[in-house]
Amino acid sequence: MNFEYKKIPSKKILIKEHKITKVFEKHIGEFTGAPYVVCVDSCTSALFCCFNLRRPQKIVLPENTYIGVYTAAHFNNIKVIFKNIEWDDSYGVPPTNIIDSARRFQKGMYVKNTLMCVSFGHKKILNIGKGGAILLDNYEDYKKLLRIRNCGKDVNLPLHKNIYDLIGLNMVLPPDLSRKGIGILRKIKNKNYKLKKEFYGNLREQT
Repeated sequence: MNFEYKKIPSKKILIKEHKITKVFEKHIGEFTGAPYVVCVDSCTSALFCCFNLRRPQKIVLPENTYIGVYTAAHFNNIKVIFKNIEWDDSYGVPPTNIIDSARRFQKGMYVKNTLMCVSFGHKKILNIGKGGAILLDNYEDYKKLLRIRNCGKDVNLPLHKNIYDLIGLNMVLPPDLSRKGIGILRKIKNKNYKLKKEFYGNLREQT
């Protein structure tokens, strides 16, 4: 199956963003098959952005998952229900179309009509020390997520002309990490790595 990274309409979206981060996003999209990519400073931030975008009242999470998933939901005032769910390298977050893929980064991995959150942390496959991204195929969601990751602002507008109808934080991936990510991605381009299974604990008992 051939994947094609969609060309982002010019003059409308973040033309002033760090160019190297946009290049990194393009390479991630080509590798994963995601039409759009939004890089952020961690996978927890990626989940925070997606929860902020979807705003469900409650979600279901596996008991054995990373605490960052819970905190991303908590700070969006979302009730979390824990269940004994077996998972390997990724899992869906019902009732949303969000997928926690922090432990997965493989060629052609993108699942259509989802928001997939990936991690570039120091234990992950694309290890730049810190960072993450959201993979998606909905252009309107893409535009909103770009603003959520950047304090809710549209960087094409002067600050005094922005309308802050989206809540966001400063979660932009630093350009030096984007540059590092491009180099690592070139090395793993034709390989599919898999992480060893990890036990995080039981968040039903820990939170």
